[in-house]
Amino acid sequence: MSKKKLVLIRHAHRKVPKDRTEDNGLSKKGLRQVEKLLSYWSNAEKAGRVVFLSSPKKRCVQTIAPLAEIFGEKLSIDPLLDEQKQKGESNKDFSGRVKAFLETSKSGQAETVFICSHADWIPAAYDKVKHKSVRVKKGSWVEVEL
Repeated sequence: MSKKKLVLIRHAHRKVPKDRTEDNGLSKKGLRQVEKLLSYWSNAEKAGRVVFLSSPKKRCVQTIAPLAEIFGEKLSIDPLLDEQKQKGESNKDFSGRVKAFLETSKSGQAETVFICSHADWIPAAYDKVKHKSVRVKKGSWVEVEL
């Protein structure tokens, strides 16, 4: 049985909103970051079945949708990939949500799962899998084997 790989992508740079809670799209810088992401992964060796998942936030969808399109795959939105709610979601609840996602992702048939999420979600997931901390810049990614 081959190992499953998660590619944890942090969304690209977004337009700076007046209201930080606004769900806005990518900036010009963010669109350039997406081009780099596409350039790298469109040339990468493609092995096995792949799946593309995104946080519901517009900036995440805009970051990963072009990559799913290059692979000829559908992009699925998963609310478990959303950033921690500033009000109403405790750290314990957020950690539980990340853990729940990781448990369900282990059972899928895809060999590589591309995930686009946020600056808090990605380190939380990485820590649960690798028991190490990681920082991922906007428009960058980290790969993890399960």
